[in-house]
Amino acid sequence: MARAFNGTTDYIELGTGIRGTDVFKITVGAWIYLNTNNAEHTVIGRWDNTLNESWLLAITNTGHTLFVILATDSNAYGATGATVLSTGTWYHVGGTYDGATVVTYVNGSVDASNTINKQMNNGLVTCRIGQHANSAYMDGRIAEVTIWLDTDNQALVFGALAEGASVSQLDGMILHAKIGYWPLLGDDPETDLSVGNPGTLHGTTYVDHPPVLSEMAFA
Repeated sequence: MARAFNGTTDYIELGTGIRGTDVFKITVGAWIYLNTNNAEHTVIGRWDNTLNESWLLAITNTGHTLFVILATDSNAYGATGATVLSTGTWYHVGGTYDGATVVTYVNGSVDASNTINKQMNNGLVTCRIGQHANSAYMDGRIAEVTIWLDTDNQALVFGALAEGASVSQLDGMILHAKIGYWPLLGDDPETDLSVGNPGTLHGTTYVDHPPVLSEMAFA
């Protein structure tokens, strides 16, 4: 199951509690399905087009995965993937920042990287799924949104989630240092499994989707 977003008004508000140590290191991942790939889509981010933002995982208006951070020098730095995401297809997308290099992932593989050696801005803006700065609304579906507060082993995590690993391969690892988890797999506001950061639905509908590996299998 997943949440469908209409591309114009739907999003999920997560508040300002997604902190952790995201001014140093962070990993973000989600399963997505696009209805269109010629407009910008927000997956999740603390981003509002001001100097109070921090990081953003999105899809560009040319269908590429983008992970971007705002550094303490007030400049944005990102890595835009090479893969063009097709419509009507499920992908696992993600981004990491380890204090030096911004990396994007598609289906468990590195899709782009950019070494910047900057500290991430300690932004205080609201974290949202499916929208940022009242724009770039997701037109498609999202499931299994997860935030970790470091980058240890996350390339392996992305690959395992995308390819379908066994419990023995993932047991304990995917829960390491996790600060937010929204499976979006039911007909509820989908925040009961978040890690202390419940959210509020603004629209979205509950839809079926082909099976993707859920972290709930390993919790």
